Amino acid sequence: MIKINNKNYDFKFGFKAMLKFEESTGQSISSLSGDFKLSNIVEMTYAGLVNNDLTKDEIIDAIDADMSLMSTLTSAFEKDMSAMNSIEEEAKK
Repeated sequence: MIKINNKNYDFKFGFKAMLKFEESTGQSISSLSGDFKLSNIVEMTYAGLVNNDLTKDEIIDAIDADMSLMSTLTSAFEKDMSAMNSIEEEAKK
């Protein structure tokens, strides 16, 4: 759950969102650590919103109005990516 413009949104940056991100940007998820762009935050947020009724411009405006939202979003990405990495490690065993 993330809060944007005083409204809570279901957010999950899981496999489906990763696919949406890769399709919309042409970037692989694994390439993000070496070449992270600010636009990736917007694309990742947009891809991770479960019931998306926000536009990318609204996401940008919300971040612009409250820069601490970037920290909230990156924490949510890290949490979901960490969970995905744990699943991948378990699958290798």
